[in-house]
Amino acid sequence: MSQTVKPGGGVLATVPQHQWLWSPADVAAHHVKRYSRRVLIDELRAAGFEPVKVTSFVSLLLPAMMAARLRSKETADVEGELGMAAPLNSACFAVMRLEAALILAGVPLPAGGSLLAVARRPS
Repeated sequence: MSQTVKPGGGVLATVPQHQWLWSPADVAAHHVKRYSRRVLIDELRAAGFEPVKVTSFVSLLLPAMMAARLRSKETADVEGELGMAAPLNSACFAVMRLEAALILAGVPLPAGGSLLAVARRPS
């Protein structure tokens, strides 16, 4: 990314958060690792970017995510995690929209299943 973003330009990145959440679902999703906030910031800086904002998301659903991961420690049930009934999917979507509104309002979310980073390449 650092080679393709012009000086003054920026990037949005989302990565999985919390190594303790690692499960077969990460392998199925082709994740290489789960990041801490510090590691993500360090890697952005090493690539020549200056972090503007880094926040967690999938915060309000983190307990449900933890339960799903504990339940499927042995095998990846990605289809099961994503193939939920329509009413439950609608409820999760509403929760994620609430989180998006909180992030846009500047509310920091300290923990979550993922991290969102906004970074810019210095001019």
